[in-house]
Amino acid sequence: MEYGITPENNHEWGSMKPKVGNENHLGPVNPFTLGNAFIEASLKLGWVEVEQLERHRRYYITSKGFDEMGKLGMDLEKTLHYRPPISDQEGHAPSRPHRHHHPRRR
Repeated sequence: MEYGITPENNHEWGSMKPKVGNENHLGPVNPFTLGNAFIEASLKLGWVEVEQLERHRRYYITSKGFDEMGKLGMDLEKTLHYRPPISDQEGHAPSRPHRHHHPRRR
């Protein structure tokens, strides 16, 4: 048995074109990867700035980014109202007590 892509089965694996459906689609995407690609491009274009606090990052839309993303038809009003949770310690998310399931004793 031969594993991997061979010249005979390359037509099955060698294209991002869908087998059925819209010919304009290149293939399925992971929405988180797509979002990350957009953020990376926005950083390079100066539309977004990032602030690193220990292991946490905060992203800020610049006024240039707000204008340019608006031209693309993006409604950014809801994103501007986001506020990170207030923490007990600077740069750390608030802690919650852990709840463990304990079996009942008879």
